[in-house]
Amino acid sequence: MRMWPRNLNSLRITGIVLIMLAATIGAGSVWIWMHSHVAWQNHLQRAFNSGLRLSDMLRQQASPPSDLVITQLKPNDILIANKGKFGLLTDQSATPYVTVFSLKASGPKLRTQETLSLAIVSSDLQYPVREIAKTKDGSAAVALGDVTRLLASYCSDPILFARYQDGYWYKIDGSNVWGCDAAPTDRRPHAVLLVLLILHFRSGLRGRATTRVVLLAYLLLTLGYPGVKFVTDILMA
Repeated sequence: MRMWPRNLNSLRITGIVLIMLAATIGAGSVWIWMHSHVAWQNHLQRAFNSGLRLSDMLRQQASPPSDLVITQLKPNDILIANKGKFGLLTDQSATPYVTVFSLKASGPKLRTQETLSLAIVSSDLQYPVREIAKTKDGSAAVALGDVTRLLASYCSDPILFARYQDGYWYKIDGSNVWGCDAAPTDRRPHAVLLVLLILHFRSGLRGRATTRVVLLAYLLLTLGYPGVKFVTDILMA
């Protein structure tokens, strides 16, 4: 019976253990990445759905969404809102950023043009709403859903002011939906660190090579999602 040297047996066992460990870490990193991605998409979808329900409420066609705190402005505050001074209607101590815009929609199913007047007050940033203001498929409700989804895309706690047509102004606090604390924890950096750990053990990767691998991984993963959406939503539709 042929006997393998002890050192060789030890190296074989160590190699098998390292391969199994690398496979486990790799599978774990993929799971962490996908779980974080799905949680983020669910977060954005929830914000979009809240915008749809908010639109119905503003039209007096539905009860207020339970996950939003909505208050009707008082007469004195309405005068301030009509002047566009929405920053005076919040409790933010620092000078806030105010984004004022309107959503207008018209279509064959609408007898008159719909107008949603909106203002976003944030202590951190002004929101890029130019493309959203160009409403899709003639629906102001969908555009408002896009607005609330946009709010959920940034780590801030903005206050939304809204008015449908010439109706009442409403102040909407959506901290439970689009606030920083409502967003899921992004664990994708942890997944990248696990991958780097595998590469380090397998090939001794470090320094500039590590940086290049990280940038390449982020590029591929960033482009992967829109690529899949293009194939499933457009090519296979």
